[in-house]
Amino acid sequence: MKSLSTLPWATAESDPVYARSTGEELLTLARKENNTPYIASAFDLLGNIALEQSDYTEATRHFEERLAIERERDGDIVTGLVKLSHVAFKQGDSNRVGEYEAAYKDYLYCLEIAKNM
Repeated sequence: MKSLSTLPWATAESDPVYARSTGEELLTLARKENNTPYIASAFDLLGNIALEQSDYTEATRHFEERLAIERERDGDIVTGLVKLSHVAFKQGDSNRVGEYEAAYKDYLYCLEIAKNM
């Protein structure tokens, strides 16, 4: 599974279809083995691939799944929140009024959490 968790990054830009397929395969295997860290990792990979493709709805869905897992296991919620903030920021690039302000507030919230860790 470890090799599957890094492979999509290597191909995300050159072959996003293959990267997504490999990320989905990682998610399937991780779920089958009930390996929570790799499930979170798969959602993170799929979210990043979707973000790279400007599929903000899909990116948000994957990052929210990752965040839910991290909250459940008292894991890294800051990274999950930052990634969701980044999606909001990128949506601002698509002329969605107000997304920049929301993203900025989310980034500040993440910074505050990180300071208190």
